[in-house]
Amino acid sequence: MTFSMPGLIGAAIGLLCALGAYVAIMPLLARRDADGGTPAASGDANPNVAVIRAILLADFVVLAAIGYYVGQLVG
Repeated sequence: MTFSMPGLIGAAIGLLCALGAYVAIMPLLARRDADGGTPAASGDANPNVAVIRAILLADFVVLAAIGYYVGQLVG
């Protein structure tokens, strides 16, 4: 199996997009998680924060794959 250069460039662009989203959103989630989410929270960790983190981590794989295939189509 050989990888094409345009595909790898597209995958790198996809990874950069995922990294940008991760770096932009994680400080907001950390602050929200440290505050306990909402004022009415009972001290438990907010499960929505864990779901958003999982989605952001899955974005790395998804955007890299999409970027690879788009790169192959364009190049």
